[in-house]
Amino acid sequence: MSESESLEAIILRRWDYGEKDQIISFLSREKGRLQGIAKGAKASLKRFGPALDLFTWVKIQVRENKNTSLVFIEQAQALSNFPRLRQDYASILLASGLLELSHHLYKEGVAEEAAFTNLLESLKRLEEQGAHRRIFWSFLLKNFEILGWGLHLQTCFKCGKSLNEPFHFFDVEQGGGVCEECRVSSRKVFSLSLSLLEWMNNPYQDKSISPEEEVLLQELLEKQYAHHLHLLPDWNRFLRI
Repeated sequence: MSESESLEAIILRRWDYGEKDQIISFLSREKGRLQGIAKGAKASLKRFGPALDLFTWVKIQVRENKNTSLVFIEQAQALSNFPRLRQDYASILLASGLLELSHHLYKEGVAEEAAFTNLLESLKRLEEQGAHRRIFWSFLLKNFEILGWGLHLQTCFKCGKSLNEPFHFFDVEQGGGVCEECRVSSRKVFSLSLSLLEWMNNPYQDKSISPEEEVLLQELLEKQYAHHLHLLPDWNRFLRI
């Protein structure tokens, strides 16, 4: 029998499996995104309690299953279930978006500690600051950076010119800003204001962006997401604030 190990994780998804068991998807600090079966989870309050609820930050004891990629979940202890977040519907929607993005962006079994840290810190910000949509966008921008999709925004990626004009452009295919002179040769160009550019270069600041800038930001990130995953996202269901 393989030895069990303890992982630090955040619960992403859960669904029933048979009459007593549940399948749990979680993002761990040590081993990335995994899925496991929690035997008797629907009935065993002593072993799991609320520790397998969505959004919960846990210490989870797992054991490898040699017959499948599903691990056996033996125990789970909640480190935080973010109680204030759970009391606010708008925060729950945003947190649900963070979980879904984490589930789709990262392959199963690929360790990426930065992805775990980004999710944990973003949930903490929702808990402490409330339902600010900038938390969703900064979380997404950080994930793009982790995945190597980072947006090159300081200089024109073609000629190297500093992008400090009041208005400049972004090439979706290349994932970088272009100056007005170079945009002519780009096929998929997106317009950005300087104030939005400044926020995107430092998205963890408390400063909010205007509704008009948020519309532009969402469109840009949706195009970038679709370019890499060939899948058009539907984020509006998480942004009803």
